[in-house]
Amino acid sequence: IFGTRDEETSILEPKETVFEITLGDKKVIVKPNPECWDEYFEVGICDVDLEDNYVEFYTTQFEDCYGSSLLFRLNGKCLEEAVGTGYEEIVGVSGDGKIFIWNGSFRNTYFEDESYEDFLLWYLDYKTGNFISSNHMIGKIYHAFYDDILFRQLEYVPWGPPINITLDLPGAFYEPEFGELLTVLDKDDGAQAIKVRTQDGKEGWIGGHHMVWN
Repeated sequence: IFGTRDEETSILEPKETVFEITLGDKKVIVKPNPECWDEYFEVGICDVDLEDNYVEFYTTQFEDCYGSSLLFRLNGKCLEEAVGTGYEEIVGVSGDGKIFIWNGSFRNTYFEDESYEDFLLWYLDYKTGNFISSNHMIGKIYHAFYDDILFRQLEYVPWGPPINITLDLPGAFYEPEFGELLTVLDKDDGAQAIKVRTQDGKEGWIGGHHMVWN
């Protein structure tokens, strides 16, 4: 269910020119642009809601560091677009109607025992098509990762083009050890940041995992 990218996916390089998925008289065709050598496509099969009678698949087009997904539904007779994704990148599903989006996650998953639900800030609701804010991380234990540095105020958390996050940045005051246990107190969806408390009582904001070139 989680991490569909790693389990039921195929990567297509631009030189393969085209792929086609057909059911009945309906088909979906994606034709990569052979001139965009930094671009590739991903096709994944998933089951967003285990209680309905549908199986879904998604296509994701990547260009540079951005991914844009479309979600389709196999209803037994034809293909249909399941829900509008706003061209966000799908990174997993829950099995109970939640679609996990890269922008709605605090950071990427890197280890086998991690899922995108562990870092959930907001998700796409399969039934309504709405983006829903989630408090899933609040109150949970977060294991400090590389470049996690605590900032005194949310406004200091880096955003925009990538930079090295160090204690020399304005507002930075503490660098936890890798794997250090931090309690999540709050979160900010817009900044894709979380407020945490260390075991000895330090409180600050962590973010910056979504810095990309615009």
